[in-house]
Amino acid sequence: MKITLEQGVAGMWPEPKDLAFVVAAVVAGLFSYIVSLNSKDSAITDIRVKWLEELKEETAQLISYFYAQRRCKRAISINLEKLTGARREGLSEETKNGFREEVKREKDIKRQNHRELVKRWHKLKIELNSRDECFAMLLKHISKLVSYMEIGDSKYDKDVAYRARWKNRHITKLSRIAYKNEWERIKQGDAKIAASRKRAYWYITGLVFLYSVYIFVHAAFLSSDAKGGVFFMIFG
Repeated sequence: MKITLEQGVAGMWPEPKDLAFVVAAVVAGLFSYIVSLNSKDSAITDIRVKWLEELKEETAQLISYFYAQRRCKRAISINLEKLTGARREGLSEETKNGFREEVKREKDIKRQNHRELVKRWHKLKIELNSRDECFAMLLKHISKLVSYMEIGDSKYDKDVAYRARWKNRHITKLSRIAYKNEWERIKQGDAKIAASRKRAYWYITGLVFLYSVYIFVHAAFLSSDAKGGVFFMIFG
C-alpha cells in the first residue's frame, strides 16, 4: 500500500480533536484537585476559627477569675479586720461568727476560683504557640498574673494587687494583638494548600496554552500552502 507524503506527515501529527479528550481529562482532573483543596482549606479554616474563638473565651474567663480572686481577697481582708475589731470591742459571739462565716465562704470561693484560674492557664499553655512572639509574651504575663494570685492566702496586699492589675492590662492588650494576628493568618488560608492550588492553576494555563499552540502549528503545517515547505524540510 502506497502512502502519500501528505498522509505520512499527517500521521506524524495527531489530530487536535484526538488530543482534545486527553487535554480535557487532565484539565478536569486538575479542577477536581483544586476543588478538593478548597474543601480541605475550608475545613481547616473552620477548625482554626473555632479554636480561636475558644482561646478568646478561655482568656476572657481567666481575666474574669482574676477579678473574682481580687474581690475575694479584699472581702477576706475586710472581714478579718471586722472580726479583729469585734473582738477588741467585745461584741457578741453571734456577730463574730457572722464575720467568721463570711471569711470561710470567701476562702471557699477563692479556692474554687484559683483552681479554675490555674486550669485555664494550663490549657492556654497547651493551646498557644509559644514560638509566636505575641503568644509567648502573653503566656509570660499570664504566668506572672497567676503567681500574683498565689501570694497571700487571706491578706489583701495593695502592692500585689496593683502589679496584678498592671499585668492584667498587658494581658488584655496583648491578647487583642495576638488574636488579631492569628485571625489575619486564618483569612489568608493554609500556605501549603494555597501553593498547591496556585501550581494547579499554572498547570491548567500551561496545558491550554500548549494545546492552542499545537492547533495553530498543526493547521499551519498541514495547510495546502505549506505542503511544499514541509517537503523541503523533510527531503531538502
